Amino acid sequence: ICLSKFCSPKKIGPCAMISLVGKKIKSFFPELGSILKTFKEKKCFLMTQASSDLNFSFLVTEEDADKIVEELHTICFGGISKDSLLGDSWQDLYHKPEEDFPKNFYSSYWWYKKSRDLSFLMKEKDCLYVYDKETVKQRFSSLKKLRAVSRINYAIKANHNDEILSLLYEEGSSFDCVSMDEVLCLKKLFPEITPPRIVFTPNFAPLREYKEALEFGCIVTLDNLYLLEKHGSVFAGKEIFLRFDPGSGRGHHQYVQTAGKKSKFGISLASLGDVHKLVKKYDIRVVGLHAHTGSGILDPENWKETAVLLAKLAKEFEEIRFINLGGGFGVPDNSFQKPLDIKKLDDLLYQVSLDYPFFQFWIEPGRFLVAEAGVLLLKVTQLKKKEDKNFVGVASGMNSLIRPSLYGAYHEIVNLDWLESSEFLRVDVVGPICESGDVLGYDRSLAKETSEGDILLVSNAGAYGRVMASYYNQREPAQEFVL
Repeated sequence: ICLSKFCSPKKIGPCAMISLVGKKIKSFFPELGSILKTFKEKKCFLMTQASSDLNFSFLVTEEDADKIVEELHTICFGGISKDSLLGDSWQDLYHKPEEDFPKNFYSSYWWYKKSRDLSFLMKEKDCLYVYDKETVKQRFSSLKKLRAVSRINYAIKANHNDEILSLLYEEGSSFDCVSMDEVLCLKKLFPEITPPRIVFTPNFAPLREYKEALEFGCIVTLDNLYLLEKHGSVFAGKEIFLRFDPGSGRGHHQYVQTAGKKSKFGISLASLGDVHKLVKKYDIRVVGLHAHTGSGILDPENWKETAVLLAKLAKEFEEIRFINLGGGFGVPDNSFQKPLDIKKLDDLLYQVSLDYPFFQFWIEPGRFLVAEAGVLLLKVTQLKKKEDKNFVGVASGMNSLIRPSLYGAYHEIVNLDWLESSEFLRVDVVGPICESGDVLGYDRSLAKETSEGDILLVSNAGAYGRVMASYYNQREPAQEFVL
């Protein structure tokens, strides 16, 4: 009541308080940069420092609390596993494994069931990507059941293995391409493909690629006002999609966030007036709208918000029939994370489709369909101990899988030869590339029996793995094999 005299107070909640506790916490301020990045895509209402100089606290939404704690634990202590000094992890304290998880975390994974096959494939190899077709089918099937979604465009940049593409083509998927070479890849693999089955959504590509895509008959998406200002005549009289920036991005790392004023993707909503003028000037028919906020998102609300935003924006145009909600459907990074709730996603999008029945809703998943279907197998080459630090070296590193180095991405790593081990050693798993950043995993628990020649398995490696590989140091990256 008293505050109302001076302002308009508002109650927020439910909330949670997260605290960093330590002696002389002020001395930790210079290290807060990495800590504060954790809150970039989360709602943080208040930050406080105790006068006792013992803790630094953050007030956040209750739904974000668990994820933030996990990320902070990883930053501060190097992982979520049990530590001899720190004791049980927060998951161990707040969950009962016998109730929440199977006795062996990995027993339900496809690669656990096919571990003998994987070991056989590595007899004469040092490294290898292996993909499981059945897993791709299952993931695609789960998205086909979304009642509001009329079309799935697989983002082939995630994995363009011929057999994977053929499988998805046979399952009825359309495709999202970000370069003309990706379009040509599909044309070569599927000579009979109908051009509208390909959505061409490049970013800062040469003008000739847009011309070629239009000539071929692809659905072309523009994400830059410059194209309409400088080359509007190229698109005159054509049907196109426009990609708008919803204003804020999401994702586990700044490099996978594809919206917001610092992102190179999408047309700013503030430019809507200029878009209208240019579209009218060149008689361009805008038949679809598109937005993509980021990758690795596990909150179904993301796509509902995008759907509502684009549906409302569609009222500004006369011929909108299609709304492309983008991709970014996340997969769990580790056994403790909950997967994307597909049922909730279905319910949310279905409600939006009832509110806007005159639009067809599309999605463009990439990683969701193929990440869990792929593993990277690596032979152990050497072991090293420096004081209390242990290293396990493997035959290939960031030249085969750059995601950990580029994004700080987390991939679970297990010793395929010792899946039933009950004793573990804390190690950094490193590759042979002459770079300090060539680390596939920090502070991981690997079987204590790990030795030279063992096969390590890196999970969730079916997306943005081989497609981003390089020959750095003249080392050949892992080849591919499809089960």
